[in-house]
Amino acid sequence: MEGPASWFIVSKKGSYIIQKWKAACDDYWKGRKSTDNYFWMDALFKELYTGDTEFKRQWDAVPYISCEAEGQAHMFADGTWKENTESIKQILDASPPRVVKLWDKRWTETFPVIDERCKESNGYYAIQKAIQKAID
Repeated sequence: MEGPASWFIVSKKGSYIIQKWKAACDDYWKGRKSTDNYFWMDALFKELYTGDTEFKRQWDAVPYISCEAEGQAHMFADGTWKENTESIKQILDASPPRVVKLWDKRWTETFPVIDERCKESNGYYAIQKAIQKAID
């Protein structure tokens, strides 16, 4: 069982899974000011999955999309988002990403979006492909 990428969650309003997960998160933080587990949200999700049959049934019905697959969210985890690589752009042409996880706020300090280097980068290209996919 793999849980969702907690940095990107899309759900219909009133989703059973999200409501149960939020309640578990609220309970987790009662009386806490910090966590000792970076993956605390993932651990709560797994507890719900293994302990709540309706949660498990609904999660098992969710289509699986790996963020590690070519052309998907984590393909730039190695920093190649700021490069200009034809082979990566070909991957994005063949399989436009559903979501893109690129860079943190420091990007704009060293590589402004209006900069031509940005507009020629793999990351910018991925964003444009994702937007086009959403429009089509």
